Amino acid sequence: MRGRRTVTGILFIAVLVVAVPGALRAQECRGSKPGGSTWVRSAEQYMKEARETAWQDDEREAYERMLSTLEEGIERQPDNPRHYELAGIAYAGLGDLLGADSMWSKAEALWSCYAVIDTLRYNEAATAYNRGIARLNEGDLAAAEEQFRLGFRIYDKLPHPMLQLGDVYANQAMTAPDSASRAEAEEKAIEVYSAALESVETSDRLDAAERDEFSRGVTFNMAQLLAFGGKYLEAAQAYEEYLAAQPDNADARSNCAVVLVRAAYQIADEAAQMEDGSEREAALAKADSLQGVANEYFGQLVDRDDLTADQYHNLGSGLRQIQRDEDAISAFVKALDREPYRANSLEQLAYALYYSQRYDTLKVVAASLVDRYPLSQDNLALLANAYVELQLNDSALAIFERRETIPFELRDLELIDEAGTYTVTGTIHNLSLETGAQAAVAFEFYNEAGEAVTSVTEGFVMPEQGSLADFSIAVDPEAPVLGFTYSLASLEAGT
Repeated sequence: MRGRRTVTGILFIAVLVVAVPGALRAQECRGSKPGGSTWVRSAEQYMKEARETAWQDDEREAYERMLSTLEEGIERQPDNPRHYELAGIAYAGLGDLLGADSMWSKAEALWSCYAVIDTLRYNEAATAYNRGIARLNEGDLAAAEEQFRLGFRIYDKLPHPMLQLGDVYANQAMTAPDSASRAEAEEKAIEVYSAALESVETSDRLDAAERDEFSRGVTFNMAQLLAFGGKYLEAAQAYEEYLAAQPDNADARSNCAVVLVRAAYQIADEAAQMEDGSEREAALAKADSLQGVANEYFGQLVDRDDLTADQYHNLGSGLRQIQRDEDAISAFVKALDREPYRANSLEQLAYALYYSQRYDTLKVVAASLVDRYPLSQDNLALLANAYVELQLNDSALAIFERRETIPFELRDLELIDEAGTYTVTGTIHNLSLETGAQAAVAFEFYNEAGEAVTSVTEGFVMPEQGSLADFSIAVDPEAPVLGFTYSLASLEAGT
């Protein structure tokens, strides 16, 4: 059973004409100043016609005539940068951003103070970015990638296209069906995130606060990607860079601690294969040092009382991954103190108690888990094992028998919050019922204080015995929802 996740939207770049960057205003101008000509005047007239017509064919014809005129002007007066500026506009109007980029680069080479080119590039890049977002929303990843790369090619002073493309590749890596596909997507994501980071560091379109914000975002994404790819030491270094600017960020410190431990395990495993000597001793010392930093970070986080339920849950999950179940227990308890009906925190608390051999407490927690989410063999097994360890054999036997007789399971439950609509998604596992049997399950939804907000009863039709079927249930309560429970309301045999 997993926890809540929030679905977020995508930020669009507005197409705006902005002020001339200070760097261009302040520099000494060099080269040939843009000037008028017969070809400039004719091109401006064609441009006016293209922008005023309501007909696409007429617009294209006007831009083609504009470009043809400017090609003659470039041949006759190749040192006039205004010809290249307008030719770039014509190419952009014809949908050829690479042609526009080439023309504008020549204009900038001829006149170093060509500030208007910066604005032209910016606007075309923003348009390409928005087209990329539209293609992405349509599911056309190849077309989206083309637009993002075109936008960044023509204007690399803003990181947005590469950030968006990096997120696409990162998601591909995390859902890749095999290791080769995952490695390819990871490599692409790192490439474009690196380009985004370079853009952030050199851009005069971003102020200091924006540069800091984007730099932190890219660094955090890179760290997550490196960790996912098993490059734990590199991931830890990226998280440390992030923490240098954001030392109080609990998510980054928790993630950093986890990857430090994993890096320590990797280095210790490598050391185990080495022969005795200074190299092996140095590796083991490094592993111990990384483990020590991770322990320090975990200790700092567990002692904090200002984190959110999500942050405490994520901290507990990280601690469980490295078998620090006692500390994980504290983190999950704090998460539940803030949101009493967090299904995933209650479940993970039960497992941490089991592996910590705290069976008295496990008995209470597992009983609550079974009461709230009874159609789960895993939850019943946790309670039964608590009774076994406490030598309460009759109680254990009763729970094991109950486990064997539940007719179906609800698995992988997740509560998704999307703009105030709350959806429970999951999987039905038909254990013993006939195909087509019908069940009604009552879901109760709770707020942060553990108070009931709304309820709904959902009907299920069973798939074939032994098979799985996905489901989702949506509610629109008046108050925020942070957890849920369910119970079996009725059951009818199949026909």
